[in-house]
Amino acid sequence: MRILVATDFSVRSHRALRRAGLLAGPHRGKLMPMHVVESFGTRQVAQDLREAQRMIVEQAAVVPELFRAWCEPIVIGGEPAGAVLAAAIAWEVDLIVVGSPSVSPERTSGDTVRALFRRSPCPVLVVRQPVEGPYGKILAPVDLSDTSTRVLRGVGSLGLADDAEVTVLHAFRAPATTKLWATGVSQEHLDGYVESWRAGFAGELDDILTREGLGRRGWRRRVEEGRPRDVIPRVAMEHRADLVAVGTQGRTGLALALFGSVAEDLLLTSGPDLLVVPPPRTPTRPAWLRPGASRRPDAKPAPGIAVT
Repeated sequence: MRILVATDFSVRSHRALRRAGLLAGPHRGKLMPMHVVESFGTRQVAQDLREAQRMIVEQAAVVPELFRAWCEPIVIGGEPAGAVLAAAIAWEVDLIVVGSPSVSPERTSGDTVRALFRRSPCPVLVVRQPVEGPYGKILAPVDLSDTSTRVLRGVGSLGLADDAEVTVLHAFRAPATTKLWATGVSQEHLDGYVESWRAGFAGELDDILTREGLGRRGWRRRVEEGRPRDVIPRVAMEHRADLVAVGTQGRTGLALALFGSVAEDLLLTSGPDLLVVPPPRTPTRPAWLRPGASRRPDAKPAPGIAVT
């Protein structure tokens, strides 16, 4: 597994490195800490690149979770989101890990993370909480579409659920409940109507878990009536989840179905770590990495190091 970790040498990115180190471990793949020098194009860029190379190696060397992990630090000049995306495509990474965006209005880290959500060819993990060990409780909201299987497969294949209790959640709205209430239908009959829809969705969810072979792993399921943007944060708090995994496109055909109402909301508030699994994309390799092209002059990978 190849994990790309975007770092700006802040406390937030230090947490991201620690989490990535836990996921990579000594035998699970390559870890690529990456720093983007935003002063590309100025006279100061060469000095900034050299200083960043020194700092990224020093940062990797003091992260305990990287002990004996194989690290290949990368330093490059350019615009942060574009550079990270280009590197993810070029090195065919399986996961991008970033720290929680800064809440300062003058910082653009939030815009960078949102750009990664929208354009990344692979899952993006936003580390928002202090790292105390492997994830213990994971909430995976699904909409019963192909997005659902991508999210569930991502949680399993990336090793996020190896030591965790996983709850798979579906939030639904029973159609026409408002009209039924307005016509004078009794609360008892209305409750029965909602429960019939809940049972149907629960059956669909069971089918997905069985088809993906996840029922045998003891993953729990929960079906709740309400809007996803309301239900998901509430259930995450009730379960004290330390990771919420969502897809960016689903049954409705609109990215806003989960991305806009959940991923964006979670990103803007304090809470658990956030894994965003994108739809399948055909990545376009940057021009400077296409066959026959010369290496981009501002790309400055630091020497690969095994942190011991």
